Amino acid sequence: MAPGLQTPVAQRAARTVRVRVANPAAFQTWMRQYLPGGHVSQPSASTHTLAVAGLDATMLAQLAACPLVEFVDVADRRAHEERQLNNSDLSVNAIATVHARFPELAGQGLTVSVKELPFNPDDIDFKGRVLSAGTFPGPASTHATAMATLIGGAGNSHPLGRGVARQVKLATSDFARLLPDDGQQLTQAGVSVQNHSYGVTIENYYGIESLEYDRQVRQFPTLLHVFSSGNVGTQASAAGPYTGLAAVANVTGQFKMSKNTLSVGATDPSGQVAALARAGRRTTAA
Repeated sequence: MAPGLQTPVAQRAARTVRVRVANPAAFQTWMRQYLPGGHVSQPSASTHTLAVAGLDATMLAQLAACPLVEFVDVADRRAHEERQLNNSDLSVNAIATVHARFPELAGQGLTVSVKELPFNPDDIDFKGRVLSAGTFPGPASTHATAMATLIGGAGNSHPLGRGVARQVKLATSDFARLLPDDGQQLTQAGVSVQNHSYGVTIENYYGIESLEYDRQVRQFPTLLHVFSSGNVGTQASAAGPYTGLAAVANVTGQFKMSKNTLSVGATDPSGQVAALARAGRRTTAA
């Protein structure tokens, strides 16, 4: 069971959880027999990952004891954007050098999805390169727009509006869903990179979201997920085996514990890892 569900308070509050089951059909039969008040749905492409709603603390304990259940995890939590960086310097990580030496490498033919709140599709630095711009929900997020600019800004508005890949196409996705987006839809849209600059609370365990991201990348090996490590590098976890240990195992979301994805942090102008981004990351076997 996930650390966030192990306290009595959390168990009383739990109404919906995710479960990983060995045999989906047998689990459905078990639910009908032992927990008929629970409602089962499939929130991901994997038939072995299911959501169970309508639970109280007693039902949750019974669910966790089911021999068909491999893991009980939290459901979607409210995500928040990681802190915006007001100034970026592409010379620190040598991107400016790459631009100078290889000007033809501009991201042409590639598509990046920015998963969080929607960025501004009308920004002049994205002109002509936003997929399905007419369907964007509103209002636009300044943080998401900044992230999209760092990724693919053309520099039309200002030299600081030039991103890493100024010709890349850009798409949006909603971080209200913490499980991976549909991999087939992403690849059909030409997305090869999805950026996730958001987090929840500190979570330092390998959970169902971590498993689903690893499973998706194995299924779609040309798809890369890039997560922010978070901005709580000096803080300590409030739950789990690392409780109270500052600057240890404090990435902001269990999905960042996935092994087949990339988590990145910020550096200061001297190239040193910023204290707030020093999130220790620990993974276990899938």
